[in-house]
Amino acid sequence: MWDTTYRPRNPITPPTGHHGYPDRSHVPPHHKYFHMPGDVVQASNDRRDFLRTLIRRAKYPSRRDLLQNRLPPICKELVANTVNGSIDDLQNLVTLLKVDGTLAYYPQVLDALFHHIRKPPTTALGSANDKDSVELALTSLEGIEKAVRRHSSSGCMEVEGSLLVTKLSSSWQALWGWMKYLYYWTDNGFDLSFDATSRPLTPLRMRSMIAIQNIVASALHESSTSLCNTILTTPRMFLMIAEMWTRQSDRPRDESCQDDALFIDVAFLTFISSDLTDFNRLVDAVCGGPPRLASVMLKPLCLAAYGGQPWVVSLPGIVNIYARIGSRGPRLFNILPLNDAMHAVCHTFTILSSIPTPPDASVATCLFAPNHFIGIAARNRNDFAWIISAIQNNVLPSMLRSVVWRDEDITSLVCEILQYIRAHLCYRTVLRSLTGKGTSARIATLVQKIPRDLSLFWSTWATFMASSEANMKSKTIFDEKRIKYAQECASPECNVVEMTDLESLGLCHKCRYVVYCSKSCQKQHWNSGGHRSLCEAVHRSRANGKMPPISIRDLAFFTFLMDQEMERDKDEIIRLSNKVRPAARSSLQPLILLLDRTLDPVPRFSVSLPAKFDLRAVANEAAFEGEMKDDRPFPVMRTYIKVPFGKRRILLRISSKVVGNLFGWIQLRCVNTTLVEVEGLQLETQVSRLD
Repeated sequence: MWDTTYRPRNPITPPTGHHGYPDRSHVPPHHKYFHMPGDVVQASNDRRDFLRTLIRRAKYPSRRDLLQNRLPPICKELVANTVNGSIDDLQNLVTLLKVDGTLAYYPQVLDALFHHIRKPPTTALGSANDKDSVELALTSLEGIEKAVRRHSSSGCMEVEGSLLVTKLSSSWQALWGWMKYLYYWTDNGFDLSFDATSRPLTPLRMRSMIAIQNIVASALHESSTSLCNTILTTPRMFLMIAEMWTRQSDRPRDESCQDDALFIDVAFLTFISSDLTDFNRLVDAVCGGPPRLASVMLKPLCLAAYGGQPWVVSLPGIVNIYARIGSRGPRLFNILPLNDAMHAVCHTFTILSSIPTPPDASVATCLFAPNHFIGIAARNRNDFAWIISAIQNNVLPSMLRSVVWRDEDITSLVCEILQYIRAHLCYRTVLRSLTGKGTSARIATLVQKIPRDLSLFWSTWATFMASSEANMKSKTIFDEKRIKYAQECASPECNVVEMTDLESLGLCHKCRYVVYCSKSCQKQHWNSGGHRSLCEAVHRSRANGKMPPISIRDLAFFTFLMDQEMERDKDEIIRLSNKVRPAARSSLQPLILLLDRTLDPVPRFSVSLPAKFDLRAVANEAAFEGEMKDDRPFPVMRTYIKVPFGKRRILLRISSKVVGNLFGWIQLRCVNTTLVEVEGLQLETQVSRLD
């Protein structure tokens, strides 16, 4: 059983021992520099006042009323040797800084740490001396990290003109030059591509990454100085932090890794929330890179989901990051492999929702995160296949268990997700994933535990279950009639019908909209020009995002659903059409009958004049070109259906004979007697009127 008590850590506060003094238990006692004089580390009543003085002086270095504290002699020796290029003494100074954070407030120590990064690196480093320069720069970077974390924890980084803010601002370009070199340099030069395989996380690069991300995160933490603006606007800084954010799972799992990961979550969120950040840089880098980068962007989510109890506390912050990605970069969010993400999210969802009530406040916050992530996907994705993965991974039981906790935000999100699923019940794939789940004994037991006073949930659940039952019944009838296989070869010279003639018809490879029984039929139809314009129109429509990959079998099921609803609502449709028909310019003009499956159950039908209907919004209208050019009768109303497809709403033309049988047909015949002009032809008309 998990210990559900969340004990927050401050990732910028060094480990402490008894009474808040620095913990030196992990320091090798034999080294001469670790036996500090009593006036530096003594546990005395004056220590607190001494530290306050150091902090005030670091915040306001120009104040003359604050006495300058003397650096201990042994530290002076370390500082002097560091400036003279001693790698060992610089390493000892950094280790000492980790043990006693008060040293971070001495200007002399900061000067020594910044000494070896004053000049940016050259691109020709290779000699032994150059290697020493690299080690000096990297160790200096690690020391600066310790100092920045210490100054951040004491509030110094929030003060414009403070000692370290000024130091970082004046040295930033050189510091950034070393950051870029240490992280991006390879044997073949700089490789700036996102998550480049040429830059594996070697021990040296890992040291660089940890130092860089902690410097940036600490400098940005709860601060709004000019230094923050400098960091946020540094070219490639955003991409570097984004890549480091995805690489936390590649580090050894220790306590510092968890704290650093939580801190870089905040830093990355600061970048993607800032107007100073060019978010398109990340979108272009990931979307324009190798396909694997889409999965790379989900690594932080998987770490929070599968890393165990210490990592799950990071889930709310990580989900907030994906929420910002969804709002600022829909193109990026839409390439994330959410089917895989749902495995991770639902895994955590199952564990958190199974914790007995009453909940701990931190657990409730974590439990909100899976609901939040699913809600983000519902609002931002252009597809819906991910919800099928969520259903298959038991999202319904987890949502119901979370409602029992009586959290208003969680209940509201659960209702939003149920409404999203209900809107997509016109797809057989969604219905198939729900088969046996909504009516299972497990679901019934969970529903009984939900308080009856949660009116929002109960009204949403009742509507969801009613829609599920009705659409599931339609799917059963549809499958039994095998309507999904009744497809006709698109070639006008061919009469082959799939299943009827035991033929297996194939889709046109380009448009994936019409089927043919053979290559010869497809070639003949193309050469005659009959399919060319349609194929190009559908392909173009898909390319610009207007027409999603809705299959012919989906269209067949939509037609079946519309036929059923027309028969059910026949009287209402007649009433609507009788109100519109008098305004039609001709009795030969078919009206528009629209079934809007994106709305609540009633009213969903509408009747309108063609002049008030934008055919350009219809994804597949090109498929019906020329339908009135022969002498076959056509219905008095053209049928259309609007269906959801993720966050999009798709308008489709439906070919239905039922609409003619229910409401009448229009027959056009060429004769030499009574003449009327319709679309440039001399025609006689016979109209079957509505009931």
